Amino acid sequence: IGREKKINIKLQYLSLHPPIPHPTSSSPKVVDFLNDLYTCFDAVIQNYDVYKVETIGDAYMVVSGLPVKNGKKHSSEIADMALSLLEKIKTFRIRHRPEKKCQLRIGLHTGPCCAGVVGLAMPRYCLFGDTVNMASRMESNGLPLKIHISPETYEALKERGTHILEERGLMEIKGKGEIFTYWVTGRVQTDTTDETLDSSPDINNSSLEFPVPDVMQQPVVTTSPDHKPNSHSITIGGDSELQPLLLNGDLSNSNDSKVDSSVV
Repeated sequence: IGREKKINIKLQYLSLHPPIPHPTSSSPKVVDFLNDLYTCFDAVIQNYDVYKVETIGDAYMVVSGLPVKNGKKHSSEIADMALSLLEKIKTFRIRHRPEKKCQLRIGLHTGPCCAGVVGLAMPRYCLFGDTVNMASRMESNGLPLKIHISPETYEALKERGTHILEERGLMEIKGKGEIFTYWVTGRVQTDTTDETLDSSPDINNSSLEFPVPDVMQQPVVTTSPDHKPNSHSITIGGDSELQPLLLNGDLSNSNDSKVDSSVV
């Protein structure tokens, strides 16, 4: 049994609105519907650094930052995924009710939790702690086609500066009292999505300096020790720190080369 303790994560709960009906004589259609929906969601989340924990009925639980830690990326990764799911659900169609449209409520919360694989029969990777409960509260107190976030998630996304955030106001949250919550409404448009480019040097910057040797010496061409035909080695300036370069082909026959291959 493996376990992690108090890892900072971003947790998402989402559910359908209105909820799916209770199983009846048409329950096979409900199963087909959920299979289509969750297969669609599974394809979306593969594009992000997230982990699908479980599905319970029409609830879909996803985490970022576990089981593989990703620093502070978890907040923006799961927020991006939530926005993608909202876009995907707009084009999703229910097979047995094509005239109906699905709507999602999404709730996000950031915080520590305990995680581990529990059980022997059908072992599962489970999350434990108040962070799980708070994410569920954000979802249940949200609105259709909205991403409802806690103050902790707001601070994490604000620090990243990657998303557009709006105030919702004070909400009465069960077991928590009044909490000021927020919406995620979009992503900040940037010139590039690759954060590593921010630290890349500008090759057009004239202030960049490169070492230039004081003396440029002519290359000396010597025949290869194994005396293979059409094979030469070049030593630049006789510097012992430079390894000889092996060239295939007869240099004496090259129109572009001005080096006499007969020089030893």
